[in-house]
Amino acid sequence: MKHGVNRKALRKVSIWLLVMTMLVTGFNGKFVYATQKSKEKVSKGKIQYVNIVNKNTIKLGWKKIAKTNKYQIQYSTNKNMKKSIIKTVKKRRSCKVYKLKNNRNYYFRIRGIKGKVKGKWSNIKKVTLNSDSIDAINLINSKYNLKLSLNAKVVNYKTCEEKYEFNGKSYKGCRIFAKIQLSETDFVKTDKLIQNSKNSSYSIYDAAVEEIDWWNLKKKNIIKSQDFFNTVKVFENKEDNQGIVIRGHMEVYVVKSVKQNYRLVYLCYEGG
Repeated sequence: MKHGVNRKALRKVSIWLLVMTMLVTGFNGKFVYATQKSKEKVSKGKIQYVNIVNKNTIKLGWKKIAKTNKYQIQYSTNKNMKKSIIKTVKKRRSCKVYKLKNNRNYYFRIRGIKGKVKGKWSNIKKVTLNSDSIDAINLINSKYNLKLSLNAKVVNYKTCEEKYEFNGKSYKGCRIFAKIQLSETDFVKTDKLIQNSKNSSYSIYDAAVEEIDWWNLKKKNIIKSQDFFNTVKVFENKEDNQGIVIRGHMEVYVVKSVKQNYRLVYLCYEGG
């Protein structure tokens, strides 16, 4: 008796294995592929903040995306991301972007990456780098640090120089008037320094009403106000211990929001 391969039996076994494989994998391996693809899916990115650091630098922060090993930041002066720049960072959840051009609008978005799989881009965040606004906020914070964010929008602004005389010498002072719009998020730090106050002097406020045409603030619309004082000694004679002291006085008024999620702040300052 010859021993050989039973081709009919082998064919039946092959067909059976093929059918079982198709049932398990979902025909042509589509089920396996879909399962592998779902495991590799990367969630959509989400930007948490875009903060102005100075006239040419911003700091960007985003929410952590699970199982990603790097992130891509895309930014452009065009809201459709034409001629954009892409920066890649590993593991970190924030980064600074340098050498930006002043007086421009910039648009940012991020996405997570795992190997060759790229997640969806986040929603776009816009930030405006305005040198005049940044200079104004820095000057105000230097007089009394209200922790005003550089992201704040300076709606109106005016400075006036003042001179003080003492023993035949002149010393410079200034008056500052500003109307500033802040987002609720940016307002939080400033708000901690502003307490409800019923003893605001309104001394600079009353002068501003007369001198500045855009100072259209009505006292009935003020929901918070506060006086701040700082003292700067600008001259001292060591022989007789005499000198002149210029006191800095800042009045801050918070009014009802002009837009949803925004606060409008009026402030005036006089002193050194």
